[in-house]
Amino acid sequence: MCKKICKFITIIIVLTILGIISLYTNGNIGVPKSRIESDARQSQKIDDSWEVAKSISNSLCAMVFYNEHCNDYTFSIYINRKGFSFGYFFRSGGSLSSIEESIYEFKLNGYGKALLSMNKVKAERIEIDNGQEIKKIDIDSEKPFTIILEENIGVVTIFDIHDKVINYRF
Repeated sequence: MCKKICKFITIIIVLTILGIISLYTNGNIGVPKSRIESDARQSQKIDDSWEVAKSISNSLCAMVFYNEHCNDYTFSIYINRKGFSFGYFFRSGGSLSSIEESIYEFKLNGYGKALLSMNKVKAERIEIDNGQEIKKIDIDSEKPFTIILEENIGVVTIFDIHDKVINYRF
């Protein structure tokens, strides 16, 4: 009887290990939410001394890493795939002049959108008008930022420190 139980437990353990290996090799296991920043730093070779502006939702993560003088940066976008997958998966990264000089909007159908900026335009607040109310999000005008917004959220308007509307790229 003991031999049958040991054999059964061994088979279960082997099948579980094979299942995990199969999920991993098929690209169904990503990075846990708690390790996204360290994964981006490692995979994109980002110095540990760099600051990060990060926003994360259940479906999307956007990060801008930058040095102390804000004259060098790199960004990372991760998505949490729908369906049978676990964790977040790298989607895009690098640098874009739109992020450096203004505000760039990444639209990721089914996941939402992310606003990324080194904030040279001195953005101070975002207003989101959904037709019934206006939601305000304050931004530190002296620092880079990332903001994640849901799809079909309404009209998004960004204002600078002089209360002027900032046009951004997407």
